[in-house]
Amino acid sequence: MNFYSYQYFLSQAGTAGKIRFVITAGLLLSLAIVLVKWLQHKEATKYRDLFILLLLSLFLISLLQLNDYKQGKIHQNQSAQMVEFLDTVSTNLHIPTKQLAVNNTSLKDGMALQADKQQVYFVHFNEDFSAYSLEESFLTRQTEIIQINQ
Repeated sequence: MNFYSYQYFLSQAGTAGKIRFVITAGLLLSLAIVLVKWLQHKEATKYRDLFILLLLSLFLISLLQLNDYKQGKIHQNQSAQMVEFLDTVSTNLHIPTKQLAVNNTSLKDGMALQADKQQVYFVHFNEDFSAYSLEESFLTRQTEIIQINQ
């Protein structure tokens, strides 16, 4: 069973696709160069064709970046909710946040919470996730626990 630590959720706050950004910048630069060449040599169709190809590639990359941005925002919001929940649990159980881990990356009813190396709870939320209850549980095998920090 995989458990995600408090540190894992803190590290998820600023994840971004830098490679796709560099590719987009390169495509924009190439597009500008090909546009200038096309305007200088209007009779040469190879620059026009290359311009259209680069423009379509830029459009595709932009749509992919928009999708990644939206998914990243959703993931970032889920991580922020989980950090807030773990802070609350830490305060209520008087346990440092570094000893807390959960088996889900987003809030879900019935998820497992590892309070320290020996204590495991199942978390039950109300309908709007504004309140929770903990039900103590015992794992059959302690070797199943894998803690993910990053």
